[in-house]
Amino acid sequence: MIRYNGIGMHHWSNGGKPARFLGMNGFTSIFIGGMLFYRNLNFWLFSIAVIAFLLYIEKVKKMTFRSFLRRLNVLLIGRLRSTQDVLRGWNNG
Repeated sequence: MIRYNGIGMHHWSNGGKPARFLGMNGFTSIFIGGMLFYRNLNFWLFSIAVIAFLLYIEKVKKMTFRSFLRRLNVLLIGRLRSTQDVLRGWNNG
């Protein structure tokens, strides 16, 4: 039996490449599609800003969107988390 220790061993399903649309992150297709059908200047400016931000993450920072969210999570919450059950008193009634 092979033990999975989480370090150095990867599941076969984690090897897939991220979705791409016109050479950009797949999330940009949502905003490009919205720009085609919803012709409002504010939405266009918001969409262009989001697309530029996603391109910055990918091209300049050399990160995927998921790794950026993990980094943001560590930045906001930290690496160490409490293991105490805060709802333990409620469970006993």
